[in-house]
Amino acid sequence: MPTRLAQEYIDAHGDELVSLLQALVQIPSVVTEGEGECQAFVEKTLRPYCDQVDVWEPDHEVLEKHPAYFQRGVRYDGRPNVIGIIPGTGEGRSLVLNAHVDVVAEGPHHLWPAGPWDGKIIDGKIHGRGAADCKAGLATALFLAKMFRELGIQLRGDLSIHSVVDEEWGGGGSLSAVLKGYTADGVVILEPTNLAICPGSRGGQTFRITVKGRGAHPVESHKGVSALKKAIWLMECMDKLEEIRQEQWRTELFEHFPIFVPLVIGRISAEEFPSKVPEKCIMEGLMGYHPQEEYQDARRELEEFIGQAARMDRWLREHQPKVEWLGLNKEGAEIPTDHPLVVMLADNFRRVVGQEPLIQGFPAGTDLPYYVRYGRMPTVLFGPGVTKDCHSINEAVAIDDLIQGAKILANFVIQWCTPA
Repeated sequence: MPTRLAQEYIDAHGDELVSLLQALVQIPSVVTEGEGECQAFVEKTLRPYCDQVDVWEPDHEVLEKHPAYFQRGVRYDGRPNVIGIIPGTGEGRSLVLNAHVDVVAEGPHHLWPAGPWDGKIIDGKIHGRGAADCKAGLATALFLAKMFRELGIQLRGDLSIHSVVDEEWGGGGSLSAVLKGYTADGVVILEPTNLAICPGSRGGQTFRITVKGRGAHPVESHKGVSALKKAIWLMECMDKLEEIRQEQWRTELFEHFPIFVPLVIGRISAEEFPSKVPEKCIMEGLMGYHPQEEYQDARRELEEFIGQAARMDRWLREHQPKVEWLGLNKEGAEIPTDHPLVVMLADNFRRVVGQEPLIQGFPAGTDLPYYVRYGRMPTVLFGPGVTKDCHSINEAVAIDDLIQGAKILANFVIQWCTPA
């Protein structure tokens, strides 16, 4: 039986999966800078096990014409996508396993428990930048391609592995794959969900709010109006909007998250000489929004709220703050929890783990909407690694979770692509 063979193979070759993840972590691939070397490794790894391997650099001019792509001036020279295809015999459902090769910057090296590019094993976990987000998923996909070929398991439906660039920045890699026609009957994006099954992810967009004051020398500070103080007051008002939006958009997928549509100010600057009442203050932040919410509606709600809050203040009433929307915007999307993709993945989780899976939304922006909204493909997020550890100096993935995730996915791929 193919599923039994797959489980035995993973038990016998789990150390190869670990070594593969370590090798991926050891190749720095910071987004917009260094994905090329890591993608060359992915291509070399896939070629012996795939009948077709496609390597191309996304076309930024094509992407910038698409309504879902908000970055401008981002180039993809030396930053290729890699897609490997294992064709089925026919009469089966096709499947995409998607993972992104790019990672965020590693930060100060001395703060890491081991070097960010070492892939060192500490207390049963593989540490390093990208270990969880999302090279654990990528390593699993590459490992499964090798396993299917070495075991001679012939799937009925096509299995495609999408190793994409740019997920952390604008999503151009996955969008380019969709626009190039790489579609399937189902998609699993191997993001670090801690092996929870996530049939949807929220959207997120960045903004800037400029607040005007009246500058003054400290000797006459009483005649000035501090733009910084007005901005801080506005920021406190925005806490109420965040609270309202949690209840307004709370659905079953997000019922366990205290904050799932965040409204966060990540940067605030008065941009003035320190010994002066500041006449301008700039706040920049992120507005999260629900998968069922359109980004235009979310923008309108923030703009209207800022306008209403300003009317409560004598100065701001006459000097309205300016709201602008910056380049980063990744939409949200979701599929029904009773979709066969979700049901089948949950069934295989039960078989391997022996307990009920957690089915919930993913509280961050991902590439899922490109496949769901624009590729019209049912898509879920599923993979080893804990979301809260990603982008941190503690980023790591437990080896036990890596192996367990591979077993669940192996069974699922066989059942999805070769239905009884």
